[in-house]
Amino acid sequence: MLTSRHTGAQIVNWTLIFSLLLCAAIVAMRGVLSQFEIIPLPDDPLVYEWQLAEQTAWGQLTAWLGFALHQLLIWGTIYYAQSRYSKRDYGDKLRPVNVWALSIN
Repeated sequence: MLTSRHTGAQIVNWTLIFSLLLCAAIVAMRGVLSQFEIIPLPDDPLVYEWQLAEQTAWGQLTAWLGFALHQLLIWGTIYYAQSRYSKRDYGDKLRPVNVWALSIN
């Protein structure tokens, strides 16, 4: 994925552009997303603003499966990087494993 044609800075720039486009898509879909009822803001700091008023099985399932998948992928990437590269082998260039981690996040 990371070739001599792409520098670390270019990959970071494209990652930022993708993130901004994704945020813009979410803002553009606010009309579609407004059909979901959101809970009123409570005094409890552990409740998110975008939490649905009524919990559903699908909502819980997708949230927890997404969380579990993210954890497995990130920890797998960390394990791969630590087993493949030396701890003293840090540099200023992105390796493919760095691009994987950015893509997962």
